[in-house]
Parts: sequence; C-alpha cells; structure tokens
Amino acid sequence: MNTNKPVQKIRYGRVSATIWANATESGTRYSITVIKTYRKEDGTYVDTSNFDVSDLPLVEKAAAEAHKFLYTELFAQNNSVQEEAAVAAS
Repeated sequence: MNTNKPVQKIRYGRVSATIWANATESGTRYSITVIKTYRKEDGTYVDTSNFDVSDLPLVEKAAAEAHKFLYTELFAQNNSVQEEAAVAAS
C-alpha cells in the first residue's frame, strides 16, 4: 500500500480516481488508481477495482478528469518552468 499522499483525488459518486506521484531516477512519473467504494450488508465500506456496466460512465468521467488534471495542472506547470529556464538561458 502506498503511504504517500495522493496528488489529487477525483470522485464521481462511488467511483474515484486517485493520482499518485512516483519519484524515479529519470523524474517524476504519475499513476492513477480507479476504484469503486460500496457498502456491504453489515454496513462496512469496501473498495474494489471491479465495475458494473452502470459504473463505466463514472469510470470514464473520473479517468478523463484525471487526464485533464495531469495535462493542465502538472504538465503545463512543468513546461512553463522549462520554457522560462530556456528563455533565461538564451
């Protein structure tokens, strides 16, 4: 289990997509975990990576939002920093 805090958590009803940052020697890589949370008959909540057909629109929305967040928030910031460094170096 990952003990790091997630970069972002996106939730649509019982489906959520969590974005994780993983530091590597070649830079930060991002991964996304998509889960569904439901309540069992005894009242306890359980997470699963199994989805019903009716869950798929929520999975699609959560995945699309995670993709949008990565490209508009994180990657755009990194490109801005790289562009500023390139301008400063010239």
